[in-house]
Amino acid sequence: MRRLSPRQRPYLWIGASLLAVELAIWIAGGMLRNPDRFRVWLVGLAGFWPGLLGDWQSNFPLQPATMFATYWLIHSGPGHLLGNLGVLAWFGLRIGPRLRRRETWEIWIASVLGGSLAFGYLGTSHSPVIGASGGVFGLLGAFVVLDFREARSRTGRARAGARTAGICALIVALSILDYMLRDAILAWQAHLGGFLAGAALTWVVSAPGRERR
Repeated sequence: MRRLSPRQRPYLWIGASLLAVELAIWIAGGMLRNPDRFRVWLVGLAGFWPGLLGDWQSNFPLQPATMFATYWLIHSGPGHLLGNLGVLAWFGLRIGPRLRRRETWEIWIASVLGGSLAFGYLGTSHSPVIGASGGVFGLLGAFVVLDFREARSRTGRARAGARTAGICALIVALSILDYMLRDAILAWQAHLGGFLAGAALTWVVSAPGRERR
């Protein structure tokens, strides 16, 4: 089995963090004999609640700030988590070697923040957003940018642009399908914000001629 390169290790740490939180939820919930109830309680404390950016009363004084850093660690259940972990592993293989560790962490953090901000200011629901999808879509944005730059070096700007447009159209189509299958239970705002943040930062850090240490 091939060992992970140092550049791929951030994906391992992110995945391990998500798994550890999910395991802790099940252990603590099992001790309380109700994992689902414990998850709901935890979402109340750590989920991203748009209303807390306004006049909602928080559960503790720093919650409007801490929710930016905690919402992505909690998922609605094992299925939700496994979906994000599967995509995260794919990105680790495809774009992990192309980005330095610091750049991967920067893109992940920017995407998580971008996803939460977009959900907070574009969303109309009183429900919270949870899960790592904002960060995952940020990595998708990174993939699109890196793919465009590689395609442009091989085939030219016009063909690379057409390829990127096709990829983006496919992403939109799959997102709409997912939205319909889930009966609109989908935080598309977080996905969009994460994607744009990840793509924008990747465009900067992967710019030709930029010094990368």
